[in-house]
Amino acid sequence: MTPLFLASFHGCVEVVRLLLHFGAKPDVLHNDGSRALLVASHHGHVEIVDCLLNAASAVDVQQKDGSTALHLASAGGHVAVVRLLLSARADTTQHQTSGKTALCWAALNGHVEVVSLLLEAGPENHKPHRERCMDPRLAAWQGRVEEATALSQAEHEKALALEVASAAGHTEVVCLLREAGADKRFRPLEAFAVRHMAFFFKTAKKLCA
Repeated sequence: MTPLFLASFHGCVEVVRLLLHFGAKPDVLHNDGSRALLVASHHGHVEIVDCLLNAASAVDVQQKDGSTALHLASAGGHVAVVRLLLSARADTTQHQTSGKTALCWAALNGHVEVVSLLLEAGPENHKPHRERCMDPRLAAWQGRVEEATALSQAEHEKALALEVASAAGHTEVVCLLREAGADKRFRPLEAFAVRHMAFFFKTAKKLCA
């Protein structure tokens, strides 16, 4: 373990600042693939996360189980850390090796505000998607492969989050996800079909042009 890793783990913000000032590298690997940013995010150390991001720590780096800083902060309900990571353009769609996203963890643990932040930051709310449509099937029909893929994946992730929040009895999270259009009936096979439909229509349009 490096001094920076230990200081980040224990929340010693002044030590972290000092180490970074004297050239400590923020992304040195620990044995399990963890880094200073990951442990700081896991424990909700907001100021340390801010310091590490300002020192150009890689925001989407994964440990061996596929967890990112956003996964860990979302699972712990650390709202301020999640905000920082999202402002640094953390990828909301990354999966752990178990298949869980940050949204899934926030929903499972009943962290309403984190769920709201992640839904707002989801790919279906990004340009150019927001300026076109939010229905993956329509995007597929129009041959927009990348957009259809992103939107169908987002639908699947919301469906999974709705499923785990329902099972855990988190009523407020369930309501929030339903308001965002989550549908438990949307399954991976449907996401797969939407993507291939998009390829089909894109190819057909080229042939008919």
